[in-house]
Amino acid sequence: MKSYSSNQDFYDHIDEVVELLRTTTLSKSAKKIHYLLHEVAWTTTSELFGELRNEFNSMLKGKSDITNEIREAIKHFVTTIDIAWDKSNE
Repeated sequence: MKSYSSNQDFYDHIDEVVELLRTTTLSKSAKKIHYLLHEVAWTTTSELFGELRNEFNSMLKGKSDITNEIREAIKHFVTTIDIAWDKSNE
C-alpha cells in the first residue's frame, strides 16, 4: 500500500487519478473531486476527507469504464481516509 509523507502528498496522488478520470465516464466525479480539493475552504481536514470518501465510495458502487488500476487507487484512497479518520478519533 502506498504511504504518504503528508496530506499534500496524498492530494497530489488524488490529482493524478483525477486527470485519468477526466477521460472516463466518471468525468463528473473528477470535476467534483477537483472542486473539493481546490475550490472549497474547509474548516477541518476531517470535513474534506468525509466528502472525498463519500465521492470515492459512490464511484466504486457505480458501473463505469475505469481501469482496475484506477479502481484500486480509489479503494486505496478510501482505506487511507479510513485509517486517518480512525487515528484522529482515538
